[in-house]
Amino acid sequence: HTFVTRDAIEHAQWHLRSGAVVAIVTTTPGLLITHTGLIRLDEQGRPRLLHASRQNGRVVLSHKDIADYVTRANTRRGVIVTRPEPPVVNPTD
Repeated sequence: HTFVTRDAIEHAQWHLRSGAVVAIVTTTPGLLITHTGLIRLDEQGRPRLLHASRQNGRVVLSHKDIADYVTRANTRRGVIVTRPEPPVVNPTD
């Protein structure tokens, strides 16, 4: 996994691929992650956040890119990004 600061997200977001798992890192003492979601590239190649929205009460795709989502709130310190690994298949099973 990789930690990307809020100052670096504008540039780093263009390296994200659809399916990446994103954890929003907070500045709140004693708490590391406040929210999670998945990256989905839109038709223009912009990385947007697919996440469960408390405000909307359902899963939504962010209107703008992930950099906008992260930098919109001062309590968001950055993101931890990871990609799921394919399962290891044991041929003897």
